[in-house]
Amino acid sequence: MDVPIHGVDRPSLDLFTGIVPATGPGLQTAMASRVVLADIILIGPLLLAMRRWHLPPGTATFVFTVVATAMSALTSFHLAGTILAAVLGGLGVDVVLWLSRRLAVSVQMFLAAAAAAFACWPLYFVIVNAQYHGRWPVDFYLGVVFLSALIGLVLAFLAGLPVARDDDADLPGLATAAD
Repeated sequence: MDVPIHGVDRPSLDLFTGIVPATGPGLQTAMASRVVLADIILIGPLLLAMRRWHLPPGTATFVFTVVATAMSALTSFHLAGTILAAVLGGLGVDVVLWLSRRLAVSVQMFLAAAAAAFACWPLYFVIVNAQYHGRWPVDFYLGVVFLSALIGLVLAFLAGLPVARDDDADLPGLATAAD
């Protein structure tokens, strides 16, 4: 059974829950929420790990693949095709990290956050369009990709904030690691 959304027929698969959607705009909201949530889950731990350690090649690909597989499992693997977008997005982030390996970690964090958004989510939407016939306006795709890039950059900023050392305790207004 096809459910028309804004005059476009598509298969009856909600890309968030794997069931028939009740309304069209709700599906668009669910898709944007899915991308934003996945972006936070993908980028946050990766940035925190980058701050602490020098990551080996393939780390982003591994993290992105595991998260995409887990999110696909939430829909009983109805969205298994989208795992490919995560793998390719993770490879894109790994390439950016490898090319920027001589830069400061804070710069690498910003580059990784931007690369994740622009390498993963356009591919995700291409796969959704090709495999699941999800059709939304172009401004929706662009808006979600740029929103995920902005969220990634904010996360990179927050993860890169300096932590005061114990010997900075005499400076007013700084919290130390012991606090």
